[in-house]
Amino acid sequence: MQIITEPDFSGVDKNHRWAEQFQILNYSQGGSSSIPHGFFRNWLDCYQRFKFDPLATE
Repeated sequence: MQIITEPDFSGVDKNHRWAEQFQILNYSQGGSSSIPHGFFRNWLDCYQRFKFDPLATE
C-alpha cells in the first residue's frame, strides 16, 4: 500500500522509541505521525470478515 503524505515529509524514524509498535512518519517542520504496524491489513481483514463498509451511507 502506498501512503501519500504532506510535501514536507522527511522520512520514517526507525529509531523512535515507539518504532516497534508504530511506523513513525517525520516532517521537516517538526511534526510526526504514527501508524500502528498491521493497521491496514487488519482493517481489510475486518471488512472481508464482517462485510462492513465504512463508506456506506445506508
